[in-house]
Amino acid sequence: MADYSHSLGMVIGMKNALSIIPDLVGSHDFAVNENCVQYSECNTYVPFIKANKAVFGHEYRQSETGSTVCSVAK
Repeated sequence: MADYSHSLGMVIGMKNALSIIPDLVGSHDFAVNENCVQYSECNTYVPFIKANKAVFGHEYRQSETGSTVCSVAK
């Protein structure tokens, strides 16, 4: 998919696929994550950052338990 997207002049990103980041960081242009602060998984995206690629994170205002997300997300 990445090769095809790039052949069309498009970028490609991955979303919430933590276990395959090592396989995708070389071919994908950015990553999107939901709730990495809440689930303590933000460090998993360091390979994208080290490759000078964007990581877009989204934290919801409330967790499933109704508590507000930690100020770390700000």
